Amino acid sequence: MQITLKIDKIKIPEAYAATIPKRNKINNHMKYYLEYGTFKDNIVVTQRNTLVDGLCNYIIAMVCGMDTVQCEVNTKPLKGKTGKRRKICSPDKKRKILF
Repeated sequence: MQITLKIDKIKIPEAYAATIPKRNKINNHMKYYLEYGTFKDNIVVTQRNTLVDGLCNYIIAMVCGMDTVQCEVNTKPLKGKTGKRRKICSPDKKRKILF
């Protein structure tokens, strides 16, 4: 299911904060976005707006100052290694990831 979501409503799991994408991967995604005006793949979120896939596209959307993005909603339940819910990043941690 496709939805339009405000970028500031997307929650970033703690696991993504620990593994920031490599600069060349982000550059490749940015190059695609600048060439075609759209993301190669959708940003995927859970029903509670937690990011599942598309961190590079999320970073590009933030850097480009987008207010809203097209997202695909993943309806499958997610579990961490221990079966507990994933931790969500604070806004300060998000800024650290982006810069």
